[in-house]
Amino acid sequence: MKTMAMRREVQSQAGRSATAPAAHATSAAILNTGVLFAGGLLDARRVPDIQDSDLAGWKKALQALHALRVGTVVPGHGPASSSELIATVERYLAQLESKVRTLVSSGASLLGVAEAGELPEYEGWDQYDVIHRRNASGAFLRFERELMFK
Repeated sequence: MKTMAMRREVQSQAGRSATAPAAHATSAAILNTGVLFAGGLLDARRVPDIQDSDLAGWKKALQALHALRVGTVVPGHGPASSSELIATVERYLAQLESKVRTLVSSGASLLGVAEAGELPEYEGWDQYDVIHRRNASGAFLRFERELMFK
C-alpha cells in the first residue's frame, strides 16, 4: 500500500480529474457542470470496501473532495447523490476505525470482531453483512499490527 495524497486537479476539456491511489478505486472526475464521478472513492448506501485501501490516504482524499464545488455525486456503486455523500462515507470510515481501535486496545480477539464491530447505523446498506464484517476484521489486523510494531 502506498500512502499518497490526492493528486492536484488537472484541467481537461471535459472538466477536472483527480486520482487518489488510497481507496478501493483510484480516480474521480468533475465535469464543468458540477457533477463528480467519484468511482471507488464513494459508494451510496453500500458499505465501502477497505480491503485494498490505505485508510489515511482515503480520508485525505475525501477531505480534498470537500473543497470541490460539486452539486451531484455519481458514486462507484449506488444512486447519484448530493455532495453530502462525502461526509456520509467519511462518517462510516471514522466510526469503523474508532470501534475497531477500541476493540484492539481492549484486548479483544479477532474471532469476535465481526460481531463486536457492528455499526447499526449502516445495517441497511448493501453488502453490510459481508463487506462490513470483512472491513472490521481487516481493520482489526491492521490496527493490531500498528500497535505491535510501534
